[in-house]
Amino acid sequence: FKSELQHFWNKNSETKAIFIYRKNSIAQLPSYRIKDDYSPWGNPGGDRSLAHGESNENSFNSYGTIIHHQQKFDFLNSSVTAGFSLDYSPNTYKANYISINKTDDGIYDSYINHADSMLTDYEVDLTNVAGYIRADISPVNRLKLIAAVRYDGFNYDYRNNLGASAFSGAPDSKDKFHAITPKLGATYDFGKNSGMYANYSIGFAPPQVGELYRGVKVPTLEPADYTNTEIGGWVSLLKNMAYIDVAVYQMNGKNEIISVLMPDGSRENQNAGETEHKGIEYGLTIKPLRDFVFRFNGSNASHTFINYNENGNDYSDNEMAQAPSFIANSEIIYKPKFITGFRISFEWQHIDGYYMDAANTKEYKGHDILNIRVGYNLKGFEIWTNVLNATNQKYSTRASASSWGTSYSPGDPINVNIGLAYTFTGRNK
Repeated sequence: FKSELQHFWNKNSETKAIFIYRKNSIAQLPSYRIKDDYSPWGNPGGDRSLAHGESNENSFNSYGTIIHHQQKFDFLNSSVTAGFSLDYSPNTYKANYISINKTDDGIYDSYINHADSMLTDYEVDLTNVAGYIRADISPVNRLKLIAAVRYDGFNYDYRNNLGASAFSGAPDSKDKFHAITPKLGATYDFGKNSGMYANYSIGFAPPQVGELYRGVKVPTLEPADYTNTEIGGWVSLLKNMAYIDVAVYQMNGKNEIISVLMPDGSRENQNAGETEHKGIEYGLTIKPLRDFVFRFNGSNASHTFINYNENGNDYSDNEMAQAPSFIANSEIIYKPKFITGFRISFEWQHIDGYYMDAANTKEYKGHDILNIRVGYNLKGFEIWTNVLNATNQKYSTRASASSWGTSYSPGDPINVNIGLAYTFTGRNK
């Protein structure tokens, strides 16, 4: 549910209020919670055909409001925008134990749900209060400067419904995270659909509920802080037949929260010390004919641990795991003018190879996926067919490794779906 109120006091003054209600519930059998009973280091006498996991459900209601006011001034085409937001989201999380059968080929093929064996049962009241102010000014023609500052405060009120001896026996806790983050930016419009910009900002990301309240104690996770610098530009060429945008960035992270694969095969969130992300992102769109559109988007980047220790090992200066240096997405769209309403597109998705572990000892080779989409519109009706992973490639959406072994989250095989829609339109009288 979303409701919006807007009032114009005059041509230079506007106030807007937004009210939001959300209700969400997700049930899952997460692969990242699976632990093998046997481990050559942790449990060499364990059952090789047994693994442990959980069935869980995460639910929340969210009540929020956003109020902001914009005031424009005649002086140097300037304006000031100030706002306030409040979000209250009571959250419940329940998980029970499942025993999983593992074949000799290492495949988890079946499980038994032990509904009477609760692993986790808690409630968290999350309150987020934020305020911000932003100033825009144009000291010269075509140049726009912005300066902004934002405050965020997160309050978690955690109540555990299980005893101290339970798997998630962490005591009741109240945790607070807050930060003040600034942003500076400049944009210059050269005209004729071309320009450039530069931004400097500091970001803040507190630990999420699911990262904090699991196990027999509340982990000492720190909020992640990011400092980001970005310079970019855009240009339209050949009478708007081609459009190019490019951005170069560097982002330094402190206490970035990452998922670490533990020796028993489970995952645990930890702060990563210091990290560095830098690279270039670019996009190209070409319309050589009215019927054809070609687009290409890519990113070349490096993601490095500057200061990071994991399980007593120093991985400083190593590449971060699951961080490909090259990602690309390209698509050709054909809408023949002699068949009004018909379209067909071919999309290519590329993920370059990356290291599977922080030690940089094992590497995933990457993958390429082809998607084909066909559609036809006629008098309010639309029918479409999408063929995803058209070549039925075997690939992994996430590949990781540790001293325990390797873990792959398989991507979907070839998937064909067909849809039909009708759009109702009113007639003007």
